[in-house]
Amino acid sequence: MSLFGPSEPSDFDESLLKDVKTSRDFKLAHPVLVKMVKELFEAYKRGFPHRDIIVTCTYRNPLEQQRLYAQGRFGNPGPIVTHLDGRTKLSNHNKFPARAVDLAILECGKCVWDETPFWPLGALAKQVGLIWGGDWVNFKDYPHLEIRSDVK
Repeated sequence: MSLFGPSEPSDFDESLLKDVKTSRDFKLAHPVLVKMVKELFEAYKRGFPHRDIIVTCTYRNPLEQQRLYAQGRFGNPGPIVTHLDGRTKLSNHNKFPARAVDLAILECGKCVWDETPFWPLGALAKQVGLIWGGDWVNFKDYPHLEIRSDVK
């Protein structure tokens, strides 16, 4: 399935999150998100057997969100990677359980960050009911997937 394939969601002590900056653990993700991402992984692997998908982030605490927001701003190096500051605007990664996941695509064991391999991933993600960050108008976030806000 993938190098960091989604594990089954389970009971988790939310008080432990204070020590978690960012996680790839699907135990910190919404069960509906886990189910949809598993479907997505299977469909993508059928269509693209030469590629693998890895999870790069499920839950991210608001302080880590603030650090990422500062990247590329305020004189800090690096590209801008998010428009959500973790204070006034939380990411769906900052909620518990996480309502978003970031993925990377591997070809020959190396991460591919070119947007092209994400297009079929985004199309499949929408087929299973996920929102794809590649569809966003103001900020394209090709590795980002999330569940709809009306999912309880």
